[in-house]
Formats: sequence, C-alpha cells, structure tokens
Amino acid sequence: DVQLLAATNPCRCGYWGHPWQNCTCFPSHRKAYQAKISGPFFDRFDARVFCPPALQHESEVKGSQILTRLKNSLVKRKDAALVSRLSKDFDSLSPNLVRRVGSRRIFESLRRLSVTLALIDSTPVMKNSHIEEALSLQKLKELESLC
Repeated sequence: DVQLLAATNPCRCGYWGHPWQNCTCFPSHRKAYQAKISGPFFDRFDARVFCPPALQHESEVKGSQILTRLKNSLVKRKDAALVSRLSKDFDSLSPNLVRRVGSRRIFESLRRLSVTLALIDSTPVMKNSHIEEALSLQKLKELESLC
C-alpha cells in the first residue's frame, strides 16, 4: 500500500484565502492556475482538502493529534476481517452510489476513503456519516468557491 500526499497553492502568489495576506492574482489567473492540474490526475486523489494556513502554535498540536489518529487507522487497516466487514457495510449503505458518481474508479475511491474514516473513528461499523464525509472530501468545494 502507498499513501500519497500532495499539496498545491490555490493561486500563483499562494495567498488566495489567506487570513492576513492579500492575494495579488486576478480571478482569471487563479482559474488558469488551478486548471493546470488535469482532471484524470486530480481524480486519483481520494481526498481533497483545503487547508487554511495554521497559526504557529496550532500546527504542532493539531498535526500531532492527526498523525496519531492516522497511525492508529493504518494499524487497524491490517485487520483484513475488519476492513472487509466495513467494505460490505459500505456496499449495503450505498447501493445506488456507483450510478450517482458515474465512475467505478471514483466509487472505489469513496469506498477506501469511507473505510479509512471509519477506522479513524475507531468504529467497527460503517455509518452514513462516513460516506457523507468521504463524498465531501472528494469535492473540494472550498477551492471552487474561492475562484
């Protein structure tokens, strides 16, 4: 298994959406900058999250908490029976989802992400909230609304 994390700025200057720095880019430049990432490449990322800049004292605390939760979920991912049960729960909770998302690749991505979210929550049962959160992480609404 491979986990790939990637990051990009929301615009060329990197300050779009920044709480105390002003962006110097025109809206058309922001859209052109973001359009450079091809759709098929972007679709291969399971989760897309807009991260506003953290204050210095926030980054260490939140980062260590997130890292601990992710490490715990990776350990649980090795429990094949649990992952299989969560995947079956996902299938029973979302029978029409593959038609709704329009792509088997996106559907499988949602399944992986939903299972990971359930593992992070330390719950042995898949919930609708895990699927809803996975759907929201696939969309990147924040970045689209910034343009």
